[in-house]
Amino acid sequence: MLDPSTCPLRSKLSKFSLPVRHFALAAASFWAFAAALFFGRGRLMGFDVDPRWILGSVHFLTLGYLSATLLGAMSQMVPAHAGARLRNPWAAVAGYWLLVAG
Repeated sequence: MLDPSTCPLRSKLSKFSLPVRHFALAAASFWAFAAALFFGRGRLMGFDVDPRWILGSVHFLTLGYLSATLLGAMSQMVPAHAGARLRNPWAAVAGYWLLVAG
């Protein structure tokens, strides 16, 4: 049986809380997008389509869900595949808070 504490890359990985925060933000953004589509469905169909509503919800999905997922995966995968630690982990945390701020 393998012992997880003897993993050679364990010392090189960043804190697991950083990708988890990104994935939690991505899940919240996706649910907010789904709620916007559900509650704003009258603005998306018919002859009174509001393009600002469509663009806003699509950007919310793109920036909130896709960017958070991508950055969360990169903060975990890049150090694992490169075999090196993040040089400035505080920069990744600052990037997360800048993403949250919009």
